[in-house]
Amino acid sequence: MLIEAEEFRSQLAQEIRAGELHRGLETERILEALVGVCELGELPDAASLAMALEERDRRLLFEIAFEAAAAPTWEEAESCLAVLRRRRAEEELATVQRQIETQAALAGSSGELRRLLERKQELRRRLDPPA
Repeated sequence: MLIEAEEFRSQLAQEIRAGELHRGLETERILEALVGVCELGELPDAASLAMALEERDRRLLFEIAFEAAAAPTWEEAESCLAVLRRRRAEEELATVQRQIETQAALAGSSGELRRLLERKQELRRRLDPPA
C-alpha cells in the first residue's frame, strides 16, 4: 500500500511511524525504508529501496512490490493498521505480564506492581472492548 496508495500514502506512513507498528515484523527493515521515503514526500521506488536492503529483504520487497493487486483503499489500510495495533498491544501485554511475574517473584515494590497491574488491565480493555 505504501508503494501504490498515492491518495493516502503519507497518512499511512505517519500512522505506522507514530505507533511504531512495523517494529518486530519480518518486513520491519522494508517498512522502515518505505516509511522514511514517504515521510520525505518522495515516491517509493522498489529498485532504489532495494539497494539499501540485505538480499533477503530485497527479494521480499520485490515479491511484494510486483504482486498483482487491486488498487488499495483507505478502508483496507485502516484494517491493516488495526491488525498491527492489536499485535503491538498484545506484545506489550505479554511484556507487562512478564514484568508482573518478575516483580511478584522478587517481592518488588508494591507501587511498581500496582502500576504494572493497572497497565495490564488497560491493555486488556483495549484488546477486548465491551460489546
